[in-house]
Amino acid sequence: MQFSLILTSLLCFTTRMSMVPAIDCPCTTVSNMRVHLSKIKEYTIQEDGNCLFSAIVFRTVGGRIICADPNSKWAKYIIRRLEAKTTIQHFSQ
Repeated sequence: MQFSLILTSLLCFTTRMSMVPAIDCPCTTVSNMRVHLSKIKEYTIQEDGNCLFSAIVFRTVGGRIICADPNSKWAKYIIRRLEAKTTIQHFSQ
């Protein structure tokens, strides 16, 4: 009886876990590496509500991922420049 109860509980747990969508948290640490703006293609924000900590996730032209501290001056500068670049492209179309 106890074995079947444990087995049923385990089955319910694994079924529930497979129904929960995977949370995308690519950053496990932040890097101090700085990359030139021309090498960065895009960025996303990893929020600490779903992940262990918040980070800026930069994706380079070559497909690499660089995780930066969202409070760093370098990350803020790159974000401002990428957003300005996007705004200019929207107006020129």
